[in-house]
Amino acid sequence: MIRQNPQRANRSRAMCSLALASLLCLSWAPGALAAPLETASVSFENLDTPPFYFKATVEIEVYEPGNASSPLFSASDYTYVYRLTNLLAPPPAGQVNIPLDIFEIGLGSVSTVSLATSLDDPTGVAPSAITTSETKVSFSFSALPLNPDAVSDPLILQSSSAPGDVNATVGLSSFVDDQVARGPAVLPMANFPCFDANVVKIQTHLYKSGKDKLKIAKGAIDLGLGNTFDPATDVVKLDLGNGLFVKTLPAGSFVQKGKKQRFRYKSSDGATPKIHFHLNFKKKEWEFKFAKGDAVPFTAAQNLPIVLTIGGAKGETVVPLYEKSSGSKKTKLRFKRHPRVDCGDDEDSDSHPTCHIGSHSHHHKRSCLSFLEVVYKAGTPDQETLQKFSDDIGHPSTFFVAAEGKSGSFHSSCSQCLSCGQLDDSGLFQITGIVDAKGTLAAHCGVVDASCTLDLEDPAP
Repeated sequence: MIRQNPQRANRSRAMCSLALASLLCLSWAPGALAAPLETASVSFENLDTPPFYFKATVEIEVYEPGNASSPLFSASDYTYVYRLTNLLAPPPAGQVNIPLDIFEIGLGSVSTVSLATSLDDPTGVAPSAITTSETKVSFSFSALPLNPDAVSDPLILQSSSAPGDVNATVGLSSFVDDQVARGPAVLPMANFPCFDANVVKIQTHLYKSGKDKLKIAKGAIDLGLGNTFDPATDVVKLDLGNGLFVKTLPAGSFVQKGKKQRFRYKSSDGATPKIHFHLNFKKKEWEFKFAKGDAVPFTAAQNLPIVLTIGGAKGETVVPLYEKSSGSKKTKLRFKRHPRVDCGDDEDSDSHPTCHIGSHSHHHKRSCLSFLEVVYKAGTPDQETLQKFSDDIGHPSTFFVAAEGKSGSFHSSCSQCLSCGQLDDSGLFQITGIVDAKGTLAAHCGVVDASCTLDLEDPAP
């Protein structure tokens, strides 16, 4: 237990009532925590910025909806309980222990938070502020830092999103440590039967911050037969790059154009970044672009994960950013899918419920391969086999996405040699099967490794 002066508990309660007026400030009942869905403990340590040192732990408990033993009951949401302790650990020679003033828990790309608060515990330190953004929840202890040998009040999140691995940060000012913790990450959703992005353009200014541009054009989207978009009730959220850029538009943000299934959102005058978002369910297309924003985080990425959620459904894809050009003032990243993916239109929605290659695909280049198989984490107990057939094999590159979200790509235009056992740039994906339908790869590279050329027929589309 943490020893404090007799005035400590009253000060915590006063701070809670002032700083969290819009939230709940509840009492902590010792012994109330029992039978959680999950428990975990995560260690944080600052070793990178001497002479300032800290070592801390975060104890985590997760309660499923309807669990009566939860310290803050919810019939519909998961309850996440965090307890941050600043350990009185002997620092390395020449270093000193420092207090903590921040704990942040990340949010998954499609997660939501309905409540962020703390429970009043006489033995703990109350946060002076709690803020929620589209990507994280921050508990600040700036008014009363968490000194060594002190523990926080129980910190509470409630969310309809089930637990998963998210980023967490603990520290003081810029002296922080990041670790993986359990938090709201997975919101079970139906998938759009058809979703993709065909054109991506990113332009960054090297010497002018906040002047960047990003555009996703000619995107394909189909909500599915019988499903509609209600702009008055449906929240729309776009996550680019697994949290590098997240935009959540609350219900009522989109304006319908006439009586057609066309909807548009435009940011207010003077807002930064300047955003245009179009949803056209008649043509089954979508488009997003921003200007006067910050796209620098994307310049180091080899691919761009895209997740679009509308109401209770989502679409997700990953596109490679393999075409890059860089000048003295600007850096450009581009992607253009050949052949283009589309979802048909309203007239043929019954006959084309899923994505297919556009009617003009014969004008576009295609790979000479008809089959490409890779293994993710080859040789490990959790390895995963992934396969691409025919039109799913791209030109010039083909992307693979593992179940846990990691992605890798191989140059599949047949202008570069591929062989069995070849790894992608990340070293996580390994080629285990190739079918060179046109013989181009064999002609260019000599005899393709027979052990890697599988005797498989291209399945019917």
